[in-house]
Amino acid sequence: MKPIIKNLSYWFIASFFAIAVMFSSCSKEENFGPETQAADEVTENVDFSAMVGGYIPTPKDVYEKIPLASDPVLKSTQAVKYLTCPSVGNQGADGACVGWATAYAARSIMTGAQTYFSPAYVYNQIKISDCASGSYPVDAINLIYNQGVCTWSYMPYQSGYCYTQPNSSQRQNAANYKISGAYRVNINYSSIRSQIAAGRPVVVAGRVDNAFQNLGYNRILNYVSGSGGGHAYCVVGYNDDYRCFRILNSWGTSWSTNGYGWISYDIVGQLCAEAYVMY
Repeated sequence: MKPIIKNLSYWFIASFFAIAVMFSSCSKEENFGPETQAADEVTENVDFSAMVGGYIPTPKDVYEKIPLASDPVLKSTQAVKYLTCPSVGNQGADGACVGWATAYAARSIMTGAQTYFSPAYVYNQIKISDCASGSYPVDAINLIYNQGVCTWSYMPYQSGYCYTQPNSSQRQNAANYKISGAYRVNINYSSIRSQIAAGRPVVVAGRVDNAFQNLGYNRILNYVSGSGGGHAYCVVGYNDDYRCFRILNSWGTSWSTNGYGWISYDIVGQLCAEAYVMY
């Protein structure tokens, strides 16, 4: 597998100005029983300000230049698989979802959640302006490829402290945890499922609407409006019995099912605009 396009952040900068004009495990639940959440069951008149994302869409021409992952070929797969995850966290008021999805979720899962990584190390370096601003997923991936990412203990995340840049000690620690590369993943049920079956978390991003933000406890999201703000999160499991993916979000344990959510296989192509796997 080849690394993601090198120095892709330069493409983003050029595109941005040209346009000028976002230690617990997720072990298998014994009483898993999600139910489909229909569009008419979504709570209306919700204060969206409490739900912060921060994903900025990659320009199409740049995204399509990223190498595409081939689907892992496995002799057999489990009908239900949940990857071991770090504890559910909360990005707070910062637009740091990309840092949480890539560094905290995916990179930590790559160690079997034996080590937790700092979303602040990544987000603080790639945000486009202030703490309310977002970032590009590929800028995060390129940073983890080039610099690595330090552990949570070296640089704990604090909402509102996005201007703090890594010091020499944090950078030295980060260098121990570089990734070898990354691919984009076909955005369909079978490709994402095959990556999870092979033990690889998938970072996804797209617009999230009222239905997503107010997803009920143990409910499966099967409705997408295509509107809403940009948000990134991590696919960390699947369940063929209920035809859904399990996602790890960064909105704290009060969101949906103790901080996790269930997304129907049938809507993943509509919900997600980008998908990546690191190695």
